Amino acid sequence: MAQHLKHDLTGMTFGDWEVLRKGDPGKGNTMWTCRCTCGTVRDIPSGNLRNRKTLGCGCKRGERVSKGHTTHGQSSKGARTRLYNTWATIKQRCGKYPGYEYVGMDSGWRESFVKFASDVGSPPSDKHSLHRIGADGLGGGNYEPGNVIWADSTTQNRCKRSTIWLEYRGDRKSLAEWAEILEVPAITLHARIKRYGMTVEEAFNTPIRTQKNNRKPENASKQPPS
Repeated sequence: MAQHLKHDLTGMTFGDWEVLRKGDPGKGNTMWTCRCTCGTVRDIPSGNLRNRKTLGCGCKRGERVSKGHTTHGQSSKGARTRLYNTWATIKQRCGKYPGYEYVGMDSGWRESFVKFASDVGSPPSDKHSLHRIGADGLGGGNYEPGNVIWADSTTQNRCKRSTIWLEYRGDRKSLAEWAEILEVPAITLHARIKRYGMTVEEAFNTPIRTQKNNRKPENASKQPPS
């Protein structure tokens, strides 16, 4: 009697299945007549119930798949967020795409979007993308904690290895930033320093010469272009 009760599944539930009674044997397997929460009645092998190989008749399969793949709500088909697309793109490019052959991605970030999102946060705006800072602040390195920031195109352009940095009275900024502050064309500052050999002090304090009545000022050829 005890042996019989040990194997009696009547009244037990397995996923959406409720065991109603023992069913007719099928191909040597012990079968149990079960009812799904939707009302479907079917005979299920004992092993499939115990091992959870079947959780229902299939009426909730789509719901289970969706729950299994959506752990953060940002990767639903047709509605992926910019943050999720950034993560997926980095995974795809690192070590494969031209220019990314030697760029790595933190293993924790690669394996988990949730960890990546927690570390980098959401982009401040649609104009921001994930920028690698690099050991010297001029870009480069891997996608990993401590080496990335959200930056707009202006900031990223200023943080390249080709960026010209100028120090003036203890303040270090890119040539483009100084040009904005001084309201002088960046090309003018560049020419004064690189072409005419001016010091930073001279380049910053030399006034721009203007033309009047389409006539060039005297000695204009000896001065930086305006």
